[in-house]
Amino acid sequence: MVTDGLMLPYRTCLMEFLENATELSTINDAIDLLSTVSCVRFTRRTSELHYLVITNKLGTECWADTGRQRRGPTYMNLPKRCTKRVGTVLHELLHVLGFLHQHTRPDRDQYLCVLYEHVRPHPIALYHYEIVRPWTEQAFPLPYDFASIMHYTPEMYSVAPGRLPTMVPRHPWSMVAIGHQARLTEYDVLAIQFLYCL
Repeated sequence: MVTDGLMLPYRTCLMEFLENATELSTINDAIDLLSTVSCVRFTRRTSELHYLVITNKLGTECWADTGRQRRGPTYMNLPKRCTKRVGTVLHELLHVLGFLHQHTRPDRDQYLCVLYEHVRPHPIALYHYEIVRPWTEQAFPLPYDFASIMHYTPEMYSVAPGRLPTMVPRHPWSMVAIGHQARLTEYDVLAIQFLYCL
């Protein structure tokens, strides 16, 4: 039993990561950064029943299971293009830790307007803009964080990226960089610490 944080066993699944030092280095950098700002620690898997499997299936998207799975491993898929930025790996690792997208909060519409006419008319694209209830209740008291590592950019799933944003802030004062930054924000760190370290 771990009393001073979360120990998360993991293993990389495919040899491509072992052959490509750059990809593995990006993953390790993200893991190290999480360990630096929180009590979350990743360890190599030995015989644990619940663990993280990191795959890199070609021709697929970046994705991760949200939170620990009831039976067996939790999966995180990082094809090569998903390991170019530490921020992308951090985003997926936070899904593994149970965090949802910032722009799916129940109070999202107070801060952000989703322009559905600019979202690709595909079920997967539309799904990523649905409000989630219940949300990560423990993190909900934190202010809305436009710059969160867990917030999509305004171009995500746009019918015309760079020209037609899928979301805009409701208030002019919140014209800040929106989403998927290369680093964790102060509120991202507070949420991790609140859920795992207090």
